[in-house]
Formats: sequence, structure tokens, C-alpha cells
Amino acid sequence: MISKAKISLVRSLEQKKFRQQEQLYVAEGVRIVSEAILHAREQLVEVLATTAWIEQHTEYVRLCDGIVTEISGKELERISLLHTPNEVVALLRPKPHTEIALERGKFYLALERIQDPGNMGTLLRIADWFGFSGVFCSSDSVDVYNPKVVQSAMGSLFRVPLQYGDLSDLLRSNAANSEGLPSWATVVGGENLWALDKEETAATGGILLIGNEGGGLSEDLVDLCSHRIGIPSYG
Repeated sequence: MISKAKISLVRSLEQKKFRQQEQLYVAEGVRIVSEAILHAREQLVEVLATTAWIEQHTEYVRLCDGIVTEISGKELERISLLHTPNEVVALLRPKPHTEIALERGKFYLALERIQDPGNMGTLLRIADWFGFSGVFCSSDSVDVYNPKVVQSAMGSLFRVPLQYGDLSDLLRSNAANSEGLPSWATVVGGENLWALDKEETAATGGILLIGNEGGGLSEDLVDLCSHRIGIPSYG
């Protein structure tokens, strides 16, 4: 059983101001909470789970070491931020802030003004799948701890290093470094991206920049990039 105060707390985390105030965010569902337990256990604060989940996931309960609270199906409905509640809800602390260091031979994703939570989650999954070593987000991009981003990322949020900040500063610092990486701005009419499929690209690594859903990358950022690339159109 959980208190009314705990229910109010969990529900409030749908809003960014309360996530920042409480330094907590929500992950829901069997798969995503399992990923959190396996890859972000040090960030877990509490796991609120039905009897069915607890009985079926005894190993995860052991790994959580005393932070699992059993709740009823009705209580789950009251705290869930999903239209269809799914057995388990986890409360987590955001990742500690760390600077992502650019390294030769590694690839990084830089995202400017991504607004749609589903798009942000998808981009995090792509970065995870293709082994990007870090994701840089502009300060005006959607919060990665937005519940819709957490759901869409499907666990990739727990594995991919993330950093918010000024992308212009990132690119200027990279360009000033004698060992700086290539930077690719994704723009309409850019060089055929398939031209990057070569050993030289794999050896150098680089930073791939993707812009806002409606407006693309700002011209200031494009001008700071060493290359402009795009997907060729055949239709």
C-alpha cells in the first residue's frame, strides 16, 4: 500500500518543474523497468510493483535490495502516467552530470531543438543501436526525462551518455582542437551521406548533427560544421 502523498508525488513527475524540484523521474512497464534494473540500478530510488510482477521477477526483486514496494492494481492505475498501466513503475534519479569527452575514432550525435518526445526517444534508440559514444542535446530540446521520452527510448536512455548544453560551444571547441573530429550537418541538398561509408570515416569518427523537426539545423550551427550531408532523393 502507498500513501496519498506518494501517489501525488509520482503523478507530479509528469511535469518538468516537479522532476527538477524532486530530482526524480518515472519509468513504467515490465521491459523498461527491467532495463533500468540491469543498466541504471544505482539511479533507482523505488520500484512500485504488483504482486504478479514481484512473483514473476524474483531475481530483479533481489537485485533491487529492499526498494520494491508491493501495490495493488488499483494503486497502479492511480500512479501510472500511461493510458494502460503495466505492472510496475520505477522512480529514478537523473544521471549525474558528466562531461562527454570527444575521442578520435568515435561517433557522437548532436541534436538541436528536438521538440517531440517520441522523436527524442527514437533518436536515443538509434544512438544506442549504432553504438554512438554520446548524445549532445541543445538546451532547448525536450527533456530526456519526460515520461514520453522514457517510454519511447525503451531502455536506451539508461545506456547512452547524454549531455545538454550549447552546441555552438561544442563545435567551436572541437574545431580549435588539432585532433578535432569531422562534423556533419544534415541539410537538404547536402553531400550524399553514403560517401561517408569508407574506412577513413571509421578511423576518424565524427559528430552528426540533426536539427528541429520543422526547421532543421540553425544556419549558425551549419556554418560551424566541416561538412554538409543529406539523404539523396530518388523520387
